[in-house]
Amino acid sequence: MVAQVSQNFEETFSETVDIYTLLGEPGDPKAFWGELKVVQLQGFDYIYFSSKINTKLAGKTALQAFLIDVFQLADTRAERAKIFIYVENTIGKPDFFEFRISWAGNKIKEFNIENIDNPKNKEFIRTMYDYSSGILETVGHG
Repeated sequence: MVAQVSQNFEETFSETVDIYTLLGEPGDPKAFWGELKVVQLQGFDYIYFSSKINTKLAGKTALQAFLIDVFQLADTRAERAKIFIYVENTIGKPDFFEFRISWAGNKIKEFNIENIDNPKNKEFIRTMYDYSSGILETVGHG
């Protein structure tokens, strides 16, 4: 319930970093592409990225450019996207956090990362994750 991260991004960003700079080149074994997943259901695109990717984005103005690139690759838009961060834990099942973003056009106005407390919501999000595929697989690059 309590937001773990909150930022206000009303200013125009001067720094932009493309998705390839953040994730590495497709096919590179050190790249993070396998940790960016997507699945579609009932008009929504559920996008999952690992805490490793989130760490690269934390505190950077690249978040906005990164998400716009992700939306283009997933053929979606902000209104349809449900974005989650997953953290691998010691029992092998990832924990999930929801990325709530308020957009003003193509600019992030603010965002919060929230815990998912409701057990039914957790199970649904985990099930969607289990059915997700790497983003490059869904667009024919994998």
